[in-house]
Amino acid sequence: MNYIKQINAFWDWLEINGLSYGEVVLYLAILHRANRTAWKEEFTIANTTLLNLCGISNNKSLSRMRNKLVQLKLITYTGGSKGKAGTYTVAKLYLDTCSDTTLDTTLDTTLDTCSDTCSDTINKHKQILKQKRKQDIPPLSPQGGKSPEAKRSGASDSVKLDKLIDEQPEELQEPLREFVKMRTRIKKPLTPHALELNIKQLYRMSGDPKERVDIVEQSVMRSYQGFFPVGRAREEPDVFTQVINGPDVFTQAINEPW
Repeated sequence: MNYIKQINAFWDWLEINGLSYGEVVLYLAILHRANRTAWKEEFTIANTTLLNLCGISNNKSLSRMRNKLVQLKLITYTGGSKGKAGTYTVAKLYLDTCSDTTLDTTLDTTLDTCSDTCSDTINKHKQILKQKRKQDIPPLSPQGGKSPEAKRSGASDSVKLDKLIDEQPEELQEPLREFVKMRTRIKKPLTPHALELNIKQLYRMSGDPKERVDIVEQSVMRSYQGFFPVGRAREEPDVFTQVINGPDVFTQAINEPW
């Protein structure tokens, strides 16, 4: 297959049929992998590879976009057995001529040096998709009843909060968004600096990714303003809390033998 002709034919096809940004990025990633395999008729790609390469958030979204490409007959896909990657084929979108057969070998060899260009194209589409996704997300900070300056500040904080969350591992992003919403709901909205401090505390508290998720989800469920070890939050009050709750600490100290 001729890589350049396939990409040109795909863009021509796209002008008539249309796809979402995510589906375009996914198709280009699959096409890129086909080129890397020297255009084998069938080749495999792990779901995790496509998720990372395309910036897709979960397997459900990947499956939906892939099914769209299959329905439009741009690719075929056969799911792999447990622990094995699925198999893909790419449909040719252009017609060969007599001279095409002669040029294919030379062009395919030359195109091995163009992988960086393809990666740049995918990265550009990822940036467009990410920007579009941010535009679709409503601001986290409440806007009603504020001055124009406060509204601009709130919008700026919302963007910074989203950026901080996007920098975290994928499994933490949704729990952190729910934590930010919870803080807003209890009228204790987070500033970007406060969220950053809470995240640092979370990483110091646990090195286990799953436990971090449990810690954040615990705070959301119990409306905690910060993060605490799972199952041990607020069970062991400090000395100051004990003094407030009762004088027994000092009574015991006085009555103890010298």
